[in-house]
This record gives sequence, C-alpha cells and structure tokens, in this order.
Amino acid sequence: MSSSEQWPLLNLGERLVTTQEDVEALRRARRSPPMAPEEFVEFLSAFAVSTEVLRGRRGPQGPEPFSLFRSTS
Repeated sequence: MSSSEQWPLLNLGERLVTTQEDVEALRRARRSPPMAPEEFVEFLSAFAVSTEVLRGRRGPQGPEPFSLFRSTS
C-alpha cells in the first residue's frame, strides 16, 4: 500500500466547511505584512511555558515505560 493510498490528500474544497467570515479573515491575513523576526519571537514568547511549570507536572506513573501504542497482550 502506497503512502498516498494510506493517507489520501485532503480536498479542502470538498471537506472543509468555511464561513464567509473565515474567508475574509484569511484574505486579511494574507494581505498583512510579514512580521519582523523580533516581532515573531515576541509573539512566540506569549505561548511559552516556564521550565518550573513543566518540572512541576506529573508524568506517567507505574512500572511500565510510557508508550503511545496499546499492548496487544
């Protein structure tokens, strides 16, 4: 099985429902000037999580190593 058969391309015109407001917002975004690198870094920093917060989160518990795949046994 080829990858194109396994992962068919998404036909945005057929399967993605958009409103007129969505289309207008995308057009406005396309016309806006690109951000300077400094502005982009500042934008990204708004989403940053401190290392203290990350260290305080609990991870997976138990004797088995964490896996994204289910065991078949």
